Amino acid sequence: MVASCPKFPVPSDAVYARGRRIGDGFFAVTVTSNQAGAPRLGLAVAVRAAGGAVARNRIRRLIRESFRLHQAGRGRMLRSLWLPASLPAMFAGFRISAGLSVVGEIVGGFFFQKGPTDLGILINSYVDELNTPVLFGSVIVSAILGVLVFWLFTGLGRLVYGRWKE
Repeated sequence: MVASCPKFPVPSDAVYARGRRIGDGFFAVTVTSNQAGAPRLGLAVAVRAAGGAVARNRIRRLIRESFRLHQAGRGRMLRSLWLPASLPAMFAGFRISAGLSVVGEIVGGFFFQKGPTDLGILINSYVDELNTPVLFGSVIVSAILGVLVFWLFTGLGRLVYGRWKE
């Protein structure tokens, strides 16, 4: 018998009395039908199965989360599980590709020579003119631009998914 608070009675006695018990030496589940229209879950984790209260509460949390996720459809699984789990990897890719896009823009300017204000064209023209101070200035500006774009995506990633460890 599971103890219940008078304010919130637990119908576990009826579940244990008429339910079907499935289990092994480590885990047991008692199942019965209900009239609620949706599946419900009640947990009782034995002390001998897990030990202290912290371990039992962790087991309860994991079982509840598994129960919730198995009831979810594909859209909810995408929103609540797959997308949040993939956000750190996505933003790592964004950060790397943002920095490399500045390098690609400069290399594209070297090879294709389109437009008067392209960084690659400016650097190439400063090399041709032997204008060393302006050449170093444009290289420093392009490096700062790459770092700023990297920091922008780092900050955006922290806003979106927090400070998770990757």
